Amino acid sequence: MARRVDVLGVGMVSSVGLSAAMTAASVRAGVARFRESTWADHRFQPITIGMVPTDQLPPMAPEIGDEWELGERRRRMVRLAGRALGSACPARRRHGACLSCSEAIRAIRRRWSRSF
Repeated sequence: MARRVDVLGVGMVSSVGLSAAMTAASVRAGVARFRESTWADHRFQPITIGMVPTDQLPPMAPEIGDEWELGERRRRMVRLAGRALGSACPARRRHGACLSCSEAIRAIRRRWSRSF
């Protein structure tokens, strides 16, 4: 038996938009924000990337804090995910359909605790 799924929201963060609508409009307009990074490939050449500016990311959730010792890369991923989840879940209070911040954090802790 097939299950019904209702999509109540969409979230996206990219180098060309901080929401799904902004990203779609930028892609349609042919906008590309690629730049050389400070990271190097196996030939020690700079890697060209599209990156969301750090000042456009929300602060780290207080529930996570510094106790996790995530490292800069994982802290950035959590901040990127937080912005996208926030965009995807504006109807959360009305419908109760999206994971709460604390539920998402518990799921991330379980996943990362098994990784190391």
